[in-house]
Amino acid sequence: QAAVSPIPEQLSADEMRAALRLAGWTEARIPEAIAVACGIGNRSGFPYGESNCHPGSVNGPYRGLLQIGIEWAAYFGVDPDALFDPVVNLTVGRWIVEYDIAHGYGAWAQWSVQP
Repeated sequence: QAAVSPIPEQLSADEMRAALRLAGWTEARIPEAIAVACGIGNRSGFPYGESNCHPGSVNGPYRGLLQIGIEWAAYFGVDPDALFDPVVNLTVGRWIVEYDIAHGYGAWAQWSVQP
């Protein structure tokens, strides 16, 4: 059985960019995702992002870098515990953004922190 890598305490901006690329984000949306997850450059007036770049963040039913709700994990068939994996969390976040755009909502309609 493969060893599970420990969840890093906090990702740097460079690590976030690398994880976002692995998760399939477009270069145009990467700064937005970093603003939402980490608070770097967001215009919401929040001093921090959804997780402050902490992949292990939990707030009730919300998990990981983008604080993805476990209901979204269920919707996309993802184990909720996998949301602590940075690439999984960012992939599901991309799917949510794509879902919202396809259904006529703003790209970041699901998040309190806005880019």
